[in-house]
Amino acid sequence: MYALVSLWQLSDAYSGELMLQLEHPIVPFVRQSPGFVEGYWTHERSNGKSFGFMLLDAAEHAYDLKDAIESHMEGQDHPRAQLEMIRVQEIVAHEPGVTPEPPLKQ
Repeated sequence: MYALVSLWQLSDAYSGELMLQLEHPIVPFVRQSPGFVEGYWTHERSNGKSFGFMLLDAAEHAYDLKDAIESHMEGQDHPRAQLEMIRVQEIVAHEPGVTPEPPLKQ
């Protein structure tokens, strides 16, 4: 398994709008990518940094998704979101945790 890890700088003025764009079109695009296993996206409001962490089943699929993201960002000036780093890393250890149950509705 492989991880595609990315670091983004989001503009404070657009961070709310960019968080909405995660729901559509970003997450659906990543979800339909060949070999997609699961993904996580984070955002630190105090500094505008966001990480993307996507698991893919094979190196080829991870590099294909990396290339697609870089191609989309290449040559474009995105004042709202700057891609600072994107890397493919092999997963060398994994320990599944306990999935918390949703809170009971009262």
